[in-house]
Amino acid sequence: MVARCGAVMGTAEVVRALHNGPLTRALRAELATALNLSTDDLDPAADLQDLGLDSIQLMLLLERWQTRGLQVTYGDVAVSPTLDTLWQGLPE
Repeated sequence: MVARCGAVMGTAEVVRALHNGPLTRALRAELATALNLSTDDLDPAADLQDLGLDSIQLMLLLERWQTRGLQVTYGDVAVSPTLDTLWQGLPE
């Protein structure tokens, strides 16, 4: 008899698990600095606007991050302003 186990994960959870590398940590640190928060206080599902990120800050961060390979546009994040949305644009 073969024992099997598994877990159901949402897309955002899978993306976070796959992208827990240096780029993810760097983006998270930059975002935390922009919001005057610690990286531990950033909930990946939290609305970045509710945390205090304004549109100008977001545009500046996205511009910098896109030069590092992040494939997310301002429009993507404006529709769903969360870390989970940002993680979906990280290069594989």
